[in-house]
Amino acid sequence: MLRSLAENTFSVMCYNVAGLPELLSSGNPAENSVEIGKRINNWDVVNVQEDFNYHAYIYSENTHPYRTATSGGIPFGDGLNTLSKFSFSNITDLTRTKWNVCSTFDGADCLTPKGFTFLEVQLADGVTLDLYNLHADAGVTDADEVARAANLAQLSAYITANSADNAVIVMGDTNTRYTRSDDTILEFIEGLGLTDGWVEYVRNGVYPTKGADVIVCDASNMTNTCEVVDKILFRGNNYITLTLDKWNNENAAFLDDAGAMLSDHPPISSTFSWTLNDEIRLSNAVGGPHGDQFTD
Repeated sequence: MLRSLAENTFSVMCYNVAGLPELLSSGNPAENSVEIGKRINNWDVVNVQEDFNYHAYIYSENTHPYRTATSGGIPFGDGLNTLSKFSFSNITDLTRTKWNVCSTFDGADCLTPKGFTFLEVQLADGVTLDLYNLHADAGVTDADEVARAANLAQLSAYITANSADNAVIVMGDTNTRYTRSDDTILEFIEGLGLTDGWVEYVRNGVYPTKGADVIVCDASNMTNTCEVVDKILFRGNNYITLTLDKWNNENAAFLDDAGAMLSDHPPISSTFSWTLNDEIRLSNAVGGPHGDQFTD
């Protein structure tokens, strides 16, 4: 899973690390967070969610050279961070955006400033992609469904405005399932021209049917065939072609000595290879994060 620039490949991971205060946690968050930080070293770019009160533990034995700073524990931070073996481009500061709509009916989502982040990751000279991390509203009440749909609509509008012609990877805890009748994840994906790595790699491009039975995971025997709420979505552009080489549920690699999950979510991963359009050449983009960006 290690980066191989010669082959133009890179690996990504999406992981809700359950960094809630110990009183609210069903596990051992301090010890588990240190272990999580070590184990995610094998992936090139990692988006984490719920990185709240044990952020320092995750970073303590982690070796990614590029890492975002914490926005704080509960109730101040959004719990979203990115760890990378690729640099974050100097034209884009980390942008943290809070959802405009939240629901407290199920999941107490309004107790933290949940939302999304935006970074530009530089794979090589003149080769960048826009990376989004998100944690959408949880729960299945009518209010939760309305809030979550509003979350995805807000993110879609932001991506359209800021990444219109760019290669994009969106990965995070969407709290959505394709089988839920009121979830709008498929509309989000189709509206932005994205591809779901799980659907592409495991289901041969066939999305689950809305209203069908939920495709649940058996925690004691988790496989790639079950749907999780964590998603890795991607697209290339006319300069960069992103090819999905692998998608995997990494639960088996993130268990403690007793066989219990280190978090209440399994980490999921993808490996991509990329190629460039021979007819286009770009330099690194220049210009400050608050001005016009350009390449030559």
